[in-house]
Amino acid sequence: MTDFLKRLFGGASGSVVEDASGLCSHSGFVREAAVKALVSRPQRGTLPILLGRLNDWVPQVRVAAGAAVRSLLRPEFLPEWVASIDAVVALQRARRSDHTAMLNEIARFLSVSEHLPQVVKAAKTAGLHGRRYVFELTWHAEQDEVQRAALLKNALLGKDIVVAALALTRVDGTSSTAMKRGLYEAASASPFGQARYTAVRWLVNHPDETTGELIHRVCLDPLPSVRWWCLYWLRAADDLGPAVSGAVARASDAKIPLRRRIAAMQFLREVSPDNALRVSKPWLESEWPQLRREALAIRVAEEGSSDKEQWLHKAFADPALSVQRLLLERESRRVWGPTSEQVWTQFEVSQTPEQLKKLLVLSELHGDWERLHGLLRAWNHSTGSDMDAALLNALKRWRDHSQSLRYRPEERLSQRLARSWADVRHRVPERWRQVVDAKLHAFEIE
Repeated sequence: MTDFLKRLFGGASGSVVEDASGLCSHSGFVREAAVKALVSRPQRGTLPILLGRLNDWVPQVRVAAGAAVRSLLRPEFLPEWVASIDAVVALQRARRSDHTAMLNEIARFLSVSEHLPQVVKAAKTAGLHGRRYVFELTWHAEQDEVQRAALLKNALLGKDIVVAALALTRVDGTSSTAMKRGLYEAASASPFGQARYTAVRWLVNHPDETTGELIHRVCLDPLPSVRWWCLYWLRAADDLGPAVSGAVARASDAKIPLRRRIAAMQFLREVSPDNALRVSKPWLESEWPQLRREALAIRVAEEGSSDKEQWLHKAFADPALSVQRLLLERESRRVWGPTSEQVWTQFEVSQTPEQLKKLLVLSELHGDWERLHGLLRAWNHSTGSDMDAALLNALKRWRDHSQSLRYRPEERLSQRLARSWADVRHRVPERWRQVVDAKLHAFEIE
């Protein structure tokens, strides 16, 4: 323990290491004596351990630790506190005793105007919960509304979603409408979708002369709910033209990230289907599955029923499962879906774990008995533990989905089920073997 503490406290004096060793002793009497010794002669480097001792399982140690921690609530020990923010946060979650009074004393000490800048600076390297603690500390310490607004703006544009959400709940408490508008305009550029959505909704409901410019700037947001409010404004203002032109330009620009190009295309689908069909045509042969899927989805939604089947066949033939999932959508199911034999043929070409996943996903297009038959056939072609695990998970899902099954399969399928089950029964774990046996027996499939 002594060697560990020497490494922990780096170049600290031997007395610090000796005190820290006593603080970490297995004996409550030794810990109590070590803590009491630090009340009269506080030592640098012991604060994190003393904060831990505030939640010690020995009541006398907790009482002594309270006095020792209070002895460190002095300006000369501020660097120790700045380095121990995460330990303070850990004390908030401790439940062996009520630490409210101590935490309030610590907060008052750290919130002193001379101390707070150093605490805020240190929070940049603190842990996630430490940064959130400092945000709350700063919020309650600042009484000037302009400084509070600056704090909220930084939080809204920061990288912590919890702090951004906290800031968002406090924007409406701002008394100045102009300041509130400025904060919501900042939130419209937040990295978090909920903040952008709340901001755009407020700005649309409380417009001024700058609202139109902002709406044009954010109308191609990746989040559909943000785009909805932008469309609400643009349609009411009869000002879709520039937005459509911007969407066409963004969707056509290969240098822009895929997520933003797809958002622009979804905007076009909503307001200008002809432009969406035209701009997405090159996407049909794109190397990116996301773009191919979006282009096919537009055609399935917009073109005549005679052409839709052609595009669904193309989706089925696509090597990417994300594109094939288009077949599972309600609009697609009304037009065409591959038969179980077509799905099985695709699996037989390449019996890999990836192809098995496609088989299991596309089997959702078929009835419960056909799904089970495809599952059992695939089990007979399993070549490894990964495929076995995927098949077992699929069998569990089938069991849950078929709870309300009330009909017997046609005779031909019944015979195929019985043969397939006989072939793979020995490969299925005992528990699930019993499940399938019971289900087949209940419908006289032998």
